[in-house]
Amino acid sequence: MNFLLSTLATTATADGADIIEKQVQQSTSFLEKLLNSFLDKLPSLIFGVIIFAIGWFIAKYLTKLIMKFIERSKIDSSAEYFIKSLLLVVFRLLAVLIALGQMGVDVTSIITAVGAATITVGLALQDTLGNIASGVLLIFTHPFKEGDYLKVGSDEGTVTKISLFSTHINTVDNKTVVIPNRNITGSSVINYSCNENRRVDLTFSIAYENDILEVKKLIRKIILSEDKVLKDEEITVGIFSHNDRCLTIDVKFWCKTPDYWDLYYKLEENINIAFNENNVIVPHQIITTK
Repeated sequence: MNFLLSTLATTATADGADIIEKQVQQSTSFLEKLLNSFLDKLPSLIFGVIIFAIGWFIAKYLTKLIMKFIERSKIDSSAEYFIKSLLLVVFRLLAVLIALGQMGVDVTSIITAVGAATITVGLALQDTLGNIASGVLLIFTHPFKEGDYLKVGSDEGTVTKISLFSTHINTVDNKTVVIPNRNITGSSVINYSCNENRRVDLTFSIAYENDILEVKKLIRKIILSEDKVLKDEEITVGIFSHNDRCLTIDVKFWCKTPDYWDLYYKLEENINIAFNENNVIVPHQIITTK
């Protein structure tokens, strides 16, 4: 009996040792394969890390280089910060994808996932992204700048701020109008300040009893007396139309763009004062009551 138990114990011990030895061999083989695989891919991993490190700093350099050109547009500081951050993220993301590709990672699935997420976000923020895209377009095309006098649709005034999302204009009666950038790029914009000179157009109505030639001489004399009127440009004073009540005289002359409103209001006033002083008859609307 004791012999039998001893034999069984010896057999069990031998089987346990064989199992342990097999497990050790399998673990050793797995570690060797893992190490060999790592050593095989080590050059790619090192090269990928190098690409990532270089790309990280190149992204910063390219962003600074592009921002130098954008800063010349004197855009709003918040828009400038947004563009800078966006460029940096895009360039560094590109560096990450290139590095992962060098390491043997399938970046196609990553790009597909990012693209799908971008489309989803784009649909949700369609209006906002449209304003951003229009803002970027305005920054690079530079159709106007701060201080220019614009007319956009029914709104007109002086540009006080150009941001990534909207453009602010200050009207002549000191109201601030905030216009989404997509409305500006999607409509006609009149920039009255982009040219050095601007024509002033005035219209006056006089009665038929007046001497037309004398009235025209009077208007021309007042215009020529103003220093800010460009004398070397054409000055037009002529009959534009006539109806059963009066004659309409058109007056056109040129001035420097910054002087436009000063001359406009000043000559409107001075010519009407001259009409009174020289007994020029102007038609008056007669209101009848029953």
